[in-house]
Amino acid sequence: MTGIVQKRLYRFDEVGNLLSLSVASIRRLVSKGELQGVRATVGRGLRITADSLVRYVARRRALTSNHPLSKCIIPERALPQRKQAGRGQ
Repeated sequence: MTGIVQKRLYRFDEVGNLLSLSVASIRRLVSKGELQGVRATVGRGLRITADSLVRYVARRRALTSNHPLSKCIIPERALPQRKQAGRGQ
C-alpha cells in the first residue's frame, strides 16, 4: 500500500489493522472525537472517513516521530486543505 487512503469509508476493524490498534481502541478514538465516524448507508454500523484517518495519522506524526506510522507515506494531496484566515478578505 503506497498510502493509507485507498477508499472513502473504513470499517473499524480495517482502521484497527491499518493503525495496529484494537477495535475497542478505535471505538474509543471515535467516542473522544479523534476519529470521525459516519453512518454507512448500507448496514447499521459506523464507518471511519478517509479524511478523518489521514488527519489522525498526520496529528500522530506531529506528536511523535518514533511511531511506526511516521514512516507511512501519504501523498501531500491526500491531506485535507485548511482554509487560512485572511486579513481583510
